Amino acid sequence: MNGKWKRWPLAALLIGSLLTGGTAALADSIAPASADWTSNRMIAHAMGGIDGEAYTNSLDAFERSYKRGYRVFEVDLLLTDDDKLAARHDWSEDVQPGLPDDLIGDSISLAEFKEQPILDKYKPLSFRDIVRLMLRYPDIRIVTDTKETDVDLVRTQFEYMKRTAAMIDLSVLDRIIPELYTPEMYDAVMAIYPFPDKLYSLYLNDSTSGEVVRFVREHQIRTVAMPVNRALLDPFLVRKLNDAGVMTYVHAVNNKLEMKLLLSLGVYGVYSDFLANDADYYTGYIELPIPRSESTVLLYALLATTFAAVVRRMRENPLGLR
Repeated sequence: MNGKWKRWPLAALLIGSLLTGGTAALADSIAPASADWTSNRMIAHAMGGIDGEAYTNSLDAFERSYKRGYRVFEVDLLLTDDDKLAARHDWSEDVQPGLPDDLIGDSISLAEFKEQPILDKYKPLSFRDIVRLMLRYPDIRIVTDTKETDVDLVRTQFEYMKRTAAMIDLSVLDRIIPELYTPEMYDAVMAIYPFPDKLYSLYLNDSTSGEVVRFVREHQIRTVAMPVNRALLDPFLVRKLNDAGVMTYVHAVNNKLEMKLLLSLGVYGVYSDFLANDADYYTGYIELPIPRSESTVLLYALLATTFAAVVRRMRENPLGLR
């Protein structure tokens, strides 16, 4: 959303009210988020794609994904130079071309981040903006991907989240679902705020399948997130999690065939940049049986590896498959 509402006076009046803090009318017109966030099997990755662009983490991307039916949004959050949180995937790429050359590739202040549009046209978001957005849209949840595993940095990030939310409405934290990458991060985050929902995320985690299942079971974590490749190359993990009553979300999935194949392996939901939030995806697939004997493990691994190669090819040439 870039603030350019030009067609209808009523819409312009509504947005003017929102910008001056009058969020109550919109919030009151939206039903609150469902008690169980996992009724949403699709998560908008980095707020969702827009105009063929992924990873913008922008207000415009959020608004487009919301209109496409998403109600759970993953957002990348990085610490700025002044220890605040900006919605960016990393500092290494030039996604804000308006920044001076000497600031590209390094962390910047929040003010510098907010001054420059993403890709010259999309509105950047701070964590404070996201809290306000959650008040305007009481039916959404936010999944945080904060990137850090160093416990001191983790504490800095989540203490900032708590302080910022407390200045506006601390209760929004109950609709935030932190991605937790390690047992140490779990302890640090939960000591700062007892988030009722969380995702144990494996993309920065090298634990074995058994260690993952044991940890989520002991801590009563209901959801695990992992990259597509881990779901394919460790095909028993998803089924072990299912057996433990744990739902698996994988990231990122951007064509229907890939999604159907992953569902067949027992995956529950996906993060996506470009797919619409469509319940029809969850019908018409065949669940593959998990091999129970050692004699079938090699064959299953071979099939999974072949599947991974097909997925890579689809990603390189996705035309017609989205």
